Amino acid sequence: MPFRMNEGVVTNVEGTDWDSTQSLQRVPAANEEEVTARFKSGERFHEFEAVRIFMKFGPPNEAPDFYGRLTSKLKKKLNQTKIEVGNYGKLVFIEVPSDLRLAAEAKLKGAITEAARHPKTTLGVVLAHREPNSHYRHHYSIFGSLNAVAFALKPELVSIFDRFRFGDTRTDLVTGFPYQSSWEEALSRVRASRKSEE
Repeated sequence: MPFRMNEGVVTNVEGTDWDSTQSLQRVPAANEEEVTARFKSGERFHEFEAVRIFMKFGPPNEAPDFYGRLTSKLKKKLNQTKIEVGNYGKLVFIEVPSDLRLAAEAKLKGAITEAARHPKTTLGVVLAHREPNSHYRHHYSIFGSLNAVAFALKPELVSIFDRFRFGDTRTDLVTGFPYQSSWEEALSRVRASRKSEE
């Protein structure tokens, strides 16, 4: 707590606007070894206040703008990913740290649209968030925003993206089987596996 000197004596002062303070005490001794030996012998120290530290905390910062940061990150990544002549365009996948299930869809689309406005070769942007799951080794929730004009001009892109969306993201790459989406499905697969071994 704050203090003032009153006739050479430190006197505590209450009712100030300091947020916190720390008082550091010292014991008159030649070195740490002497203090340790005296402490082990059971001596009760008469401590003297050596330093008093005052702290005043600033106002909390506003929560970071997730959508603004996302736009900046996407702009940077889209500018970094160049395509060679002869390729139709690029489909960009970005992993994000925030839960996409809690995000506002309109704001996500707005962030992607703002970032992809100038790179004309962008076919689409897919955001992915890795999630823990009791059924999967790992699992991604995804949010995609596609260039509708490009997909209209190049219909085969639809089948490629559908394969990723409905196949690759739902298939265990190790076993080749679709991920189980419920405990019931997992149990039924275990029972079927046991019967085939009998």
